[in-house]
Amino acid sequence: ETFDTLFVVLSTCPVNCHERSCPQGRACACWLRWPLCGWRLVSLVRRCVGCVGGVAFGICCWRISGVSRCLAISRLRYGPDMDFRKLGNGLTVQRPSFDPDYLSNATFTFHGEFDGDEIRVESGEFTDLRGKGSLAHSFVRSVDLSGAQLSPLELSDVRFEDVELSSASWQSVKARRIEIIRSRAMGFRLSFESASDVYIDGCRLDYASIHVEAVKGALAFNECLFREATISGDLSNVVFQDCSLDGVEFESTKAMGCDLTTSQITGARGLIGLRGARVTAEQATSVAIQLAAEAGLTVSD
Repeated sequence: ETFDTLFVVLSTCPVNCHERSCPQGRACACWLRWPLCGWRLVSLVRRCVGCVGGVAFGICCWRISGVSRCLAISRLRYGPDMDFRKLGNGLTVQRPSFDPDYLSNATFTFHGEFDGDEIRVESGEFTDLRGKGSLAHSFVRSVDLSGAQLSPLELSDVRFEDVELSSASWQSVKARRIEIIRSRAMGFRLSFESASDVYIDGCRLDYASIHVEAVKGALAFNECLFREATISGDLSNVVFQDCSLDGVEFESTKAMGCDLTTSQITGARGLIGLRGARVTAEQATSVAIQLAAEAGLTVSD
């Protein structure tokens, strides 16, 4: 069924290349170089084969053997164009998968029920609205979402850049391959039902409340400020890279594989609950008195 569906989807070329001849003379040929237009084709078939990657090969005549089709599907799903960010401790985060050249500029709002796919949202004010729904393979930039209440929210392959998120509330969030870059999120209330390959970079999260139920792969914060923020839940495989955590209140249920080694943790509270987290010897020394106090010990001179 998958093969038949693939043939039906690809039998009509979305880039109008039918005038190109096939060396084998097949009527169904679509003689393409996929690096030039492959992302659009990948987008068309992803619902059939769960494709999230890119491809880098030419293909002709989908009326071919089942074995060849299996090879093509393998290249679609695990192609070499997938991009990863390298984190500490050997972890990586897969970046969002979309082609900016094929994003639609159609009007899109986060109000009410929404279901967006391959959307570009640049500039706009969506303050204090209420909404629920999903957004996939999209780019959101220079948008004001302050005070917006979105729940439930499903995000897949989306990049947010220079977005205003202060006092916003995103609840019951399922996130896969998400980036939030250089955004202000003071007082942001964010609750991840699941987080898979999420990267948050250069954001101001003072007084924010972040809750995590489960992480698959990694959830990474890079160069973020968390003054007086609350971070709770299962922090396993959460990476804080070059972050300022002064005044943060940790309320962790688990923290196996949580990496704090490059961040400033002096002044953070709830560190005793981060069992399994990684810190350096220097960090451990700097918070020794704080840990003793949280353990109920009286420290005297």
